[in-house]
Amino acid sequence: MIRVLLLSALLSLAHMPAHADGPPPMAAAGVLERDEIRDCSAVLIAEDLIATAAHCVAGKVLASEGGDSEIRFHTGAYPGHRSLARNAVEIMIHPLYRISRDRAQLGADIAILRLDAPVPDEVARPIPIAEPIAMNERLLVATWPGGQGGRARERMCAPVSIEQRLVTLGCSVTPGESGGAVVRLTEDGPTLAGVVVATGDLGRQPLALVVQAMRQLSQIKALFQL
Repeated sequence: MIRVLLLSALLSLAHMPAHADGPPPMAAAGVLERDEIRDCSAVLIAEDLIATAAHCVAGKVLASEGGDSEIRFHTGAYPGHRSLARNAVEIMIHPLYRISRDRAQLGADIAILRLDAPVPDEVARPIPIAEPIAMNERLLVATWPGGQGGRARERMCAPVSIEQRLVTLGCSVTPGESGGAVVRLTEDGPTLAGVVVATGDLGRQPLALVVQAMRQLSQIKALFQL
């Protein structure tokens, strides 16, 4: 009973509007605007870094890197709390990623983008990276369906199966929700356990495929010396 009450309180906290002590916890779960089209989710992991699905940014060459693509990150907006946009200036894709939908490639479908300026703490606070996802836990999935709305859609999901790099959750995701945050709620606030990369189903059960955040993001950070 105590565990249930704690989970309920933490979930309520995720939906709370901004107060004097800081922004809404899930304001960090934002949306990408790629060449003026909003169609992928992303999450703030440092004041000037976001994580998303690699397939959302693969093939894009930013103006800062000699190309003509533009990617903007918008934080979540809540009642009484504004959204903020920042331009991406560097794309860092997991070294094992290839544009493919087989499960082996999905496990590396993750990327980090550097922003042109930090996101202020009063707008959104980065979500720290969590320990890998385990069975028998429930996680908050925060994604933008079709890139629409002022803030992420939030719901609780549980793992169906777990592999080293890829987790299957028993919940529905739709186009535009790739790159969304899979969050573990703790007494100290949300922590990032994974990133949504694909949808699936098992009979009538909708599924979400999720890259484990801790190991994969650490490998990108090591490669790019972040």
